[in-house]
Amino acid sequence: MLGTSSPKPGPTSIGVGTSIIGVTTPIKAGTQSVYAVLSSITSVSVMNANTARLGGTVYNSAGTTLYLRLGVGATTSVFTVQMNQNAYFELPAVYTGVVSGITASNAGIINVTELSA
Repeated sequence: MLGTSSPKPGPTSIGVGTSIIGVTTPIKAGTQSVYAVLSSITSVSVMNANTARLGGTVYNSAGTTLYLRLGVGATTSVFTVQMNQNAYFELPAVYTGVVSGITASNAGIINVTELSA
């Protein structure tokens, strides 16, 4: 019939205490590991693979440039991020693999914090 329309779905009201499918509560980190890694002119493991990892930070306190790689075998030409002295880097929250690093000289330490559930 011309001029009539069927009802269109509208917003649904949700009462207190109703669960909503698809809404999730974020997982919070309950454990942290804080450690130091000696800088090296050869690639070293800065973080091992960890499927429980929720986040991580790297602080370059070595007295030289740090080349950090999300993966195995960082080099001064194959890296994810180049970090000057006193630079800070946060891992992508979804990355749980190996993190490797190499420095331009053996000059100090790399400070690492790893967060997990």
